[in-house]
Amino acid sequence: MFGRFMHQHHVRYQDRHQSHVTRFLRNLPQLNVICVLLNDGATEALSIASVGCSTGAELYSAIWLLQARINARGIRGMGIDISTWAIAAACEARYPHGTARSDTDMPAEVSGLTDAQQSGLFDEDGEYLRVHERIRDACTWTVGDVRDPATVEALGQHDVVMANNFLGPMSDNEAIACLQGLMPMVKPGRYLVVEGIDLDVKSRVLGPAGWRPVTEDLEQVYFADYWKRGWPWIRWAHEPIDRRRMDWRVRYSTIFQAPGGTAASVENVATTVASIPLSSARSPAAAKQ
Repeated sequence: MFGRFMHQHHVRYQDRHQSHVTRFLRNLPQLNVICVLLNDGATEALSIASVGCSTGAELYSAIWLLQARINARGIRGMGIDISTWAIAAACEARYPHGTARSDTDMPAEVSGLTDAQQSGLFDEDGEYLRVHERIRDACTWTVGDVRDPATVEALGQHDVVMANNFLGPMSDNEAIACLQGLMPMVKPGRYLVVEGIDLDVKSRVLGPAGWRPVTEDLEQVYFADYWKRGWPWIRWAHEPIDRRRMDWRVRYSTIFQAPGGTAASVENVATTVASIPLSSARSPAAAKQ
């Protein structure tokens, strides 16, 4: 009770600022669930958008896994960020070796990867690692502000829209308006991925709008990012899951199915996700064997 009071009334109002750096495979359990949801037997090409894409690590990670697991379908990725610097870095797709960046206080994009993951994602490029060409060629990048309805409309609709970690630093009203504006980007029955957002804001918007939480592996996905420890004293840290809440499924889920599609893919995801190793991912070559 004390922790929730402190976070609700004091910590959540701490200074909020955007970061434009993230990590490859930051939330591998989340990406594994997305792969299973999209591997539904359909033959149409897939489109995935990363909003607030930062330096590209999240979108490149998703494209790599999707190419490895369901490469028979065309897969296209689109990244958008308000930062010109971040988009330039994503386009270049070159990341320094090591565990920390020299230009920020954040961990390096490649920190925490296994040797197999690193070789599956990158070619060696001197002091840098460069994303494999087949992954780069599947992605396009653009500078834009998703708080602008015209920008959102121009981005079109996608099978997956990833909106992670940029809504949290916004004011509540701004985050609500932005999240509501992003929802039409998701095709009916497809998926919105949203974490790093104030949990009250998320429940207030997605629950009443009829978005269905994907609850399989909920705890594993919710707690996957080790960088988000320290609740209740750190604003963006993970709140403990409280299943006594009426809204707990919406509050603690990070993947949501848009209204208008069948629920079969959500209901059948659990047994399939359980068969995917969380610590590694096959390369496209291995996937074909």
